[in-house]
Amino acid sequence: MSGAQWTVGGCWLGCEREGVPVLWLGPVHTAAAIAPLYGCAECIARIEARAARYVDDRYRLDTPA
Repeated sequence: MSGAQWTVGGCWLGCEREGVPVLWLGPVHTAAAIAPLYGCAECIARIEARAARYVDDRYRLDTPA
């Protein structure tokens, strides 16, 4: 996340805290609207760790013993 533009706002991820440094992650598209998705460092780290575990698990499943 180096070089990313952080701002103070609300985390749209699990913690839903307000007034914390957040990073714009991209747009959220719903049937009714498009909204900006922001996440705090802690929630982004949690999602990154989960994604890494997913990749590790997939690699183990795809690698013969």
